[in-house]
Amino acid sequence: MNNKYKSPVKKLLKYFESSRDKWRERSSKYQSEKRKLLFSNNDLKKNRDKWKQTSIDLAEENERLKLELSKVKKKLNNSRKISK
Repeated sequence: MNNKYKSPVKKLLKYFESSRDKWRERSSKYQSEKRKLLFSNNDLKKNRDKWKQTSIDLAEENERLKLELSKVKKKLNNSRKISK
């Protein structure tokens, strides 16, 4: 083996193993955080879509009620004109 390190192999082995273990731990932590964020993001999208649809439904109902109100007002005005 070409010895490019001056430290004994036993120490190097411990160092490299600990370095690998720390990297795996960090990687695992980041992966779980990533998963949590993905789930949270999906939940937020679903919730946003639900509220968006609710808003559209309510806007349609509002328009329908405005038309109905205007019809009732016209009938009321017509009935007042006839009764005079």
